[in-house]
Formats: sequence, C-alpha cells, structure tokens
Amino acid sequence: AIGLVAIVSSPQWMDAIYKKWNAAILEKISVLVFFLLAALSLMGFQLPHGEFGTLFSGGWITILNIIVAVKVALGSWAAILMFIRYRGLL
Repeated sequence: AIGLVAIVSSPQWMDAIYKKWNAAILEKISVLVFFLLAALSLMGFQLPHGEFGTLFSGGWITILNIIVAVKVALGSWAAILMFIRYRGLL
C-alpha cells in the first residue's frame, strides 16, 4: 500500500512524510528492539503463559513478528522512495 501511494503521489510529499515520521530512525530502533527481545528470550526470560487461542499465547513469537513486520514495511518504504528519487539516473 505504501508503494502504491508513493508511485501515484508527488515525490516531495512522500519524502516530507517519511522525514516527518522519522521512518529511518524508527526502522533502526525496531532492529535494536528485536535484538533486545530476542536476546531476552534466548536467555530464558519468558512472558506469562496466555490462554490457548489468545494473542499472546505464543510468547515472544507474536511480538517479534510484529516488530519484523514494522521493520520490513519501513525498509520497503525507504527502498521505494530511493527508486522514485533516482529513477532514470542509471
């Protein structure tokens, strides 16, 4: 969805939104949080066990998947902006 909006809107507007939301910084923070939570899970810290079928019944996996989704979305947004910014310069 971010890619489609980036393609049909002006590059200046998309760049302004990218900078307004500090997307590059959020992407880097999401990587650090992922490594921190993964290290905690590898050291043996566990979340309280949830009830079967609830959102957090999977322990760390649900939280880590959400963080990876944020990282991938912000990274693809940055890649699309780079493609739009430097198109035709090959």
